[in-house]
Amino acid sequence: MYKYLWLMIFAAFNFINAQSLYIPDNGGAARVSAMGQNPYITDPENMRNNPAWGNYYRNMVWVNYGTQPYSGQHAGVNIGCNDVFTLGVIYNRNCSSSIYPLTIDNLNIMYSQINSSNYEVFTSVAVSDNVSMGAGFAVADINRADVSKKQYGINFGTIIKMQSDFYIDAAANINLPYSYDNGDIKNTISQFSLNFRGLYLLDKNLSVVAQLNYYKTIDEYPFEQYTVNYYWKTTDFKVGLVYRNDFYLISGGLGLGSSGSKSYSLGSYTALILGAEFYISKYIIPRIGFDSKYTNLTFDLGNLDLGLGINIYKFQLDGFYSYNIHYAGASKYNGVYFSLSYKY
Repeated sequence: MYKYLWLMIFAAFNFINAQSLYIPDNGGAARVSAMGQNPYITDPENMRNNPAWGNYYRNMVWVNYGTQPYSGQHAGVNIGCNDVFTLGVIYNRNCSSSIYPLTIDNLNIMYSQINSSNYEVFTSVAVSDNVSMGAGFAVADINRADVSKKQYGINFGTIIKMQSDFYIDAAANINLPYSYDNGDIKNTISQFSLNFRGLYLLDKNLSVVAQLNYYKTIDEYPFEQYTVNYYWKTTDFKVGLVYRNDFYLISGGLGLGSSGSKSYSLGSYTALILGAEFYISKYIIPRIGFDSKYTNLTFDLGNLDLGLGINIYKFQLDGFYSYNIHYAGASKYNGVYFSLSYKY
């Protein structure tokens, strides 16, 4: 009798922990933004940073458009060639950096004056049932002071399912050097970032997510008989929870980070991120979010984010509205963003 009782307990335990990672069929920048610029949830937006996610979002078309000037407006398609390979193309318009993946969390604040667009071709490979790998190559047209330049970027990524309840999401993005004339000085800029995310499923509804990002820009220029290497780097760490059932998804967490160079520092900062979506029907999904960042130089109560998802057949239209609660002593409208996705 005890033997059968233990078998029942063991089977029930494995049934609970066999719950796979929740990966929505559709989504986009508006969905992520409406839940507080949420780094803990999974979404088609993940493909822009880690091309290995293309294996999870096969046969999909998506478009993102917003009023914010450097919001990474883009369109893409990802095609499943067979059970192993996918091939995709992304067009980024008016991005603040030449290659999009380096603008995660708007880290690339130094070069926000650049007006650039780029095309990226990426592929993913299902190495096994537990391992996916991806790679991308991008070409950007950069316009600075009426001078057009080309810049090339590459990115690599992998998603590893270590056990039935633990996933690793890792990616590296590199912007190869490009040069431009800054008066009588010729500057050469290169950029790279490393991104690591671990997702652990505590049970069938609850998961804990930890994310580590590192970003660095190197600007080289001659000075007398020397070459000056100026860099700007940012490091941040976030940890949070995601709880989902048949009626809603709630996600939130905290972040710590620092940003600066050898000679100047913006200091450290802390961030608070909260977001939720509600499945009131299979056609309508309201969303709400809040994100804030506190530094030793500024105090910002944060952004209140509101969103709505509408599902029609295999289409999903997501809208997002953001309002800054406290900006330089006054509230401020942040922008509107829309995402349209279709999974065929």
